[in-house]
Amino acid sequence: MNGNDLTRGAVAPQLIRYAVPLIAINALQALYSIVDLMIVGQFVGSTGIVAVTNAGQVVGFLSQIAIAMTVGGNVLVGRHFGSGQADERKASAGALCVFSLVLGVVFTFGLYALAGPMIRLLGAQESAEAVGYIRLSAIGFLPIFGYHALSAILRGVGESKGPFYCIMAASGANVLLDLLFVGGFGWGVYGAAIATVLAQGVAFLTILLVYALPKGSFYGLERRWLVWDGPRIWAIIRLSLPIAFQQAIIAVSWLYVLAVINGYGADVVAGYGISAKIRDFCQLLITAMMTATSSMIAQCLGAGDIPRTRQVLRTAMGLDIAMATITILLVEVAAPVLAGVFTQDTTVVQVAVTNLRIEIMGQWFFSIFYMYHALAIGAGHTLFVSINSFLNCIIVRISLLYFLGPLVGIIGIYWILMISTSVSILPALIYERSGIWKRSAVLG
Repeated sequence: MNGNDLTRGAVAPQLIRYAVPLIAINALQALYSIVDLMIVGQFVGSTGIVAVTNAGQVVGFLSQIAIAMTVGGNVLVGRHFGSGQADERKASAGALCVFSLVLGVVFTFGLYALAGPMIRLLGAQESAEAVGYIRLSAIGFLPIFGYHALSAILRGVGESKGPFYCIMAASGANVLLDLLFVGGFGWGVYGAAIATVLAQGVAFLTILLVYALPKGSFYGLERRWLVWDGPRIWAIIRLSLPIAFQQAIIAVSWLYVLAVINGYGADVVAGYGISAKIRDFCQLLITAMMTATSSMIAQCLGAGDIPRTRQVLRTAMGLDIAMATITILLVEVAAPVLAGVFTQDTTVVQVAVTNLRIEIMGQWFFSIFYMYHALAIGAGHTLFVSINSFLNCIIVRISLLYFLGPLVGIIGIYWILMISTSVSILPALIYERSGIWKRSAVLG
C-alpha cells in the first residue's frame, strides 16, 4: 500500500475510480442517521422521529465540524505526497492525529454538558429522549475524530478504498444493533444512539488496526511522528478553520430553518425530518465528488501541473451535473415511496413528499459551485469557501426566511430553501476565472 498517484493517467477514469469508494463511504455514513430514523419511526412513531430529527440536527452539525477540522491535514498530506516529500507527509499525518485526539475530548465533554440548551435553541420542547440522544452521541466523538483523521490521511495519498471497507463494517454493525436495541430490546431513541456510537467505534478500530498501527505503515503513524508539532498543527488549523466555519454557517442556517419549521407543528417537523434525510443522502454524491476532486487537485498543484488541474475541474463538474440530473428525476418520481419507508403516517408522508419534490431541485446548484469549492480547497484557499457559504446560508437563506417566511407559509419556505443555494455560483465562477488558485496557499 504505497498510495495512489493522481497526477498521472486519464483524468475521468481515475477520478471515477477514486470517487466511487468515497461516494459509498458517504452513503454508508448517512445510513447511520437514516437507519436510526427509519427504525425509530417504525417502532416508536412520529414522536420518536421528532426527537431524533431535533437531536440529530445538533449531532450532525458537530460531526460536520469534526470532518472539516481534518481537511487541512488532508490537503497537506496530498500536497506533500504530490511533491514527493515523504517525511513532511508523515509529520503532517502525525500532527493531524494528535490534534484530532485533543478535539475529540473537547467535543465529547462540551456536547454532553450543552445538550439541553442546544435543544432549546431549536425552539423544540426539551424532551428527555432528545437530550439523552445527544448525550449518548457525545461519547462517539472520540472515535469520530479518530476515524476522520485517519481517513483524511489515506485520502491524501489517493487511498479511498480503505475508508470504504471500514465504514462498510460499521454500517452493517449499526443496522444490526439498531434492530436489536430499538426493535428487540425496546430501548427506543436511546437504543438508536447507542447503536450509532458503537458503530462509530467499529469504524475507528478497523481503520486504526488495519492501516495505522501495522509496523512500517506507509501512512506515517509511527510513534516518532505522533507529537504536538505546533507549526504543523497551526497549518492544519489555518486550512481547516475556514471549512469548519463554513460547516458551522451551513449548520446554523439549517438549525434556524428547523426552529422556523418547529412552529408549524409535530407533523410538519416529522415530515421535514424525513425529507431532509433523503435530500442529504442524495447530496452525498455531490459532496463525495467534491472531496475526490479537491484531493486530486491538491496533488496536481503539488506537482505544478496547471493544465491537468483545469482538466480535473471540467471533468468533475460534468460528472457532477449528470449525477444531479439523474438524482432529481429519480426522487421526483419516487418521493412517495421513499418517504413511506420511514413511517405509515399519511399526513407526515405527504409533508415529506411536498418538501422533497421542491428542495431536491437545488442539487443542480450544488453540483456546480461545489466543484469550484473543490478547486479552492485543493489550492488551500479555504477562506473563500467559507465566505461563499456565508453568502447563501446566512445573507440569503436566513434573511429570506426571516423577512418572507411569515408571508409565504410553509410551501414558500421550501422554495426559499431551494433557491437560496444558487447565489453561490457566480462568486465561485469569478474565483475560478481569476486564476488565483494557481498561487496555492497551502505552504505559504
